[in-house]
Amino acid sequence: MTDQEQIKTAIAQMGDGFDILILSIPEWGGEADALRGKTIWDGIDESVLLDILSYNVNNVLQTVRAAIPFLRKGALKRIVLLTDPTASIRETDEETDYAYHMSQAAAGMIMKILFNTYRPEGFTFRCYADDGRRAGISACEYLLTEQSYIETDDYIHSDENRLVMRDGLLREISW
Repeated sequence: MTDQEQIKTAIAQMGDGFDILILSIPEWGGEADALRGKTIWDGIDESVLLDILSYNVNNVLQTVRAAIPFLRKGALKRIVLLTDPTASIRETDEETDYAYHMSQAAAGMIMKILFNTYRPEGFTFRCYADDGRRAGISACEYLLTEQSYIETDDYIHSDENRLVMRDGLLREISW
């Protein structure tokens, strides 16, 4: 059975509909271990890097594709990405583990595309960047909260109307 078939089977077993889909990128395992801790100066095997990136991104896309019909039947219609601050292309200072960080960046872009596509249908989105500290709120608390949605407030002031990556202290992390 292919990964895509496994994803479809797993989602179909969840019932008629559900409220929340939680996505994440695996940090290690399989071929990714071969690149762990290596910098560009160490001579990264580009074919392995591309295989990992392709696998991670494809699984996120296939999972969302399979889940959308079930999320449409749910009340909350929320898509969540659990990530970490190194997923920020602008703010990261990481020099190793390119496959993981590139996968995280791609997942962020997927979330932006999903937001633009499904927000008009009433879907909501959360991106939680876990920095490993136990300060602030947990991922679970964040993904279950409503974020600054006041109907009379300006549209741009509502986190429900834009895609935001936040950490446990609710600080916005730039993409």
